[in-house]
Parts: sequence; structure tokens; C-alpha cells
Amino acid sequence: MSTQIGSASHPGGIEASRTAPIAKFKKLTFPSDTRRYNGHDASTTHAELMKSHSDLA
Repeated sequence: MSTQIGSASHPGGIEASRTAPIAKFKKLTFPSDTRRYNGHDASTTHAELMKSHSDLA
């Protein structure tokens, strides 16, 4: 994951379609030291991702 999850501000964008999966992800539980290998940035831990990601913090 990058530092943000897309935008719904483009034509046809629906904010609920963007935020619903984010809400589901936030309900999942993982050990805080679980490594996350992101497609856009360097790897991090689950705890760091949840603190630093603008849509998850």
C-alpha cells in the first residue's frame, strides 16, 4: 500500500466504493510485527502501516 488509497474525485468516482474496503481492512487483526511488502513503497510492519497510512491511521 502506498501512503494513500486512491481518490474518488475523478468523474464516476464513488467515495463509498473507495472507503468500504478500507473499513473492512481496518477490522482485520494481525500481529503488529507482521511484515508488509508493499507494491509502491519499502516493506514495513503492520503496526507502522496502521500508524502512517493516511486512510488507516
